[in-house]
Order: sequence, then structure tokens, then C-alpha cells
Amino acid sequence: MRTIILSDSLANEINKVAREFGYTEEKQFIEDMLKEKVLEHKKHLFMKGVADIQRKLAAKGVTEDEIIADFERFRHSQSRSSAT
Repeated sequence: MRTIILSDSLANEINKVAREFGYTEEKQFIEDMLKEKVLEHKKHLFMKGVADIQRKLAAKGVTEDEIIADFERFRHSQSRSSAT
């Protein structure tokens, strides 16, 4: 458990917004908002990684169709090997 000290004006604003969202406890509202912000950051990092991979594949001339075809070959090879 950690304690965070907020300014009175921010604490009042948080309390007001928490009530508008139907929260009865500020603590739960704050935890939910922080979790949402952390998830948003993780999503940003993921999308940044995806964009980096897309750039690298494009630089090598790899197309989306080639990736899909390769995935399908892999998937079919896996289904055949699990059937035996």
C-alpha cells in the first residue's frame, strides 16, 4: 500500500469526477484510472513496436500477402504434424 499526497484542488476534482462516473469510493476510481493509463501506455508501446516491424518488413520488400501465405503454410504444416 502506498500513500500519495494530492493538492486539495486536484483531490476535489477527482472526487467530483469519481461521483460523476458513479464511484462511491475515490480510491477505486483512482486505481481504475491509473490502471487505464498504464494500459494505454502499454498499448502505445505495442503499436510503436508494430510500426517498427512494419517498417523493417517494408524495407526488406516483404508484403502482407507473403506474410499471410507463409502463415498459412506454417498453420497447415502444424495441423498435419499434430494429426499423426
